[in-house]
Amino acid sequence: MAGSWDAASRWATAVLVVLYDIDPLEVHLYNLASFTDLTNSGVSDDEDMRVFEIGWKGPSVSAWTEHPLFLTDDTSLLGKWAELFADIARTRALEAIKRARS
Repeated sequence: MAGSWDAASRWATAVLVVLYDIDPLEVHLYNLASFTDLTNSGVSDDEDMRVFEIGWKGPSVSAWTEHPLFLTDDTSLLGKWAELFADIARTRALEAIKRARS
């Protein structure tokens, strides 16, 4: 929601300082990207899920973020994250069951 990368960095730092009661010099941010950048660089059929992608193997997602930080007023994003997190948990549980049976 910020007008620039620098503004987003300052805003995110200020929020983290307040949330975690830490010194601003202890906050280190990297891989900041806009919602538009994330959706444009993603490959998922569901464009809203593209904001959670962090790795690709060709046209497929190979890794999803596990600890995203979104500073937005878009409440639908939380629902999308919950949906993805449930899918990831299901996949991991099925993989663990498969390994246990082997």
